[in-house]
Amino acid sequence: MGFNATILSLSRGDVDHALGLLQAGRTVRADEVNESPLSLAEGGEVALIWYNPGSALWVGYREFESVLAELSRQIDLDVFDVHEGAGYCTVRHYAGGAVTWMVSHNSETDPDNLQVSSQAPYFVKEIAAKRDLAEDAPTAFEVPVAVFAALTGFRYDAMGATEFFELDSVAAAPVSKPWWKIW
Repeated sequence: MGFNATILSLSRGDVDHALGLLQAGRTVRADEVNESPLSLAEGGEVALIWYNPGSALWVGYREFESVLAELSRQIDLDVFDVHEGAGYCTVRHYAGGAVTWMVSHNSETDPDNLQVSSQAPYFVKEIAAKRDLAEDAPTAFEVPVAVFAALTGFRYDAMGATEFFELDSVAAAPVSKPWWKIW
């Protein structure tokens, strides 16, 4: 079956803002195998939010993609999507509310399918170029994995000492009406 996850990388200083948009709160419950709908790992300057797209999330939960777009209007984000069963893997960089560059592989299109945005940074293009130069080069699937690892120091299938903790639903604050409105 394999992994099916979306992993958001952001600065630790921006975590509380992201959790507010996700209507999520921290817990002390370890998520050792990343099975909860949302979990968080914080270390150094980077934080990772692990989202399980197949999970049943809490009532009133907004679409994850809309949260990413809203969050990226204020901060830069790197987002890694992997679905091993479908042979799909991508890294997206968000800035200013939109995706600014992307590296993507979809084996259903072609086993060697690899798309790299022309706006991608030079180091991303170097990682992709290595695939074409060496006999023992990584597969097209491994290129987005390597790019995300270069950006974050984290590889989704070799978590090592990275410790994730479950996130719980936090109800949004009710909107109160002014004292003078009686309806």
